[in-house]
Amino acid sequence: MAAVTELRTEADRQRGLPVMRDLFPHLTAEQYRSFFEDDHLFARTLSGEIVGLAGVSVRSVLHRERHVWVHDLVVAHPHRGEGHGRLLLDHVEAWARAQGCDLVALATGADRDVARLFYESRATRSGGRCTNDGSESTTRRRRTRSASRRSRRGRPVPPSARGR
Repeated sequence: MAAVTELRTEADRQRGLPVMRDLFPHLTAEQYRSFFEDDHLFARTLSGEIVGLAGVSVRSVLHRERHVWVHDLVVAHPHRGEGHGRLLLDHVEAWARAQGCDLVALATGADRDVARLFYESRATRSGGRCTNDGSESTTRRRRTRSASRRSRRGRPVPPSARGR
């Protein structure tokens, strides 16, 4: 049976370390443990085996409304192309709405072509947008389906300012 669940305990989170090492091969157990202390870690499981992870946090910054930032999204090599990444992002978007966030944002290295194409296809389908800020990373932004069209002060946001 396949599911997406939050890994809340130390023991559950440690089960995800081998999958996270597909993205960061030199990651130590201590680095992994300390990074996810204050963030949320969601796992895609298949018959009890973790096949994908999404590490996220809720952020608020001066130039962006309260949003969910995806730190890491990884699917184990043998399971790539099976839809697990899509299901993880679907779960993160639903979770973001439940947290009162109307934006999911992430960044990926400009040299990560497969990941970039995956995020671009997701943004296009959802009405989100992709930008390249000219640095080493390409930023992906995706509005959740219940995206608000009001600023943090409750005023309507003009169409020209949406998605910034």
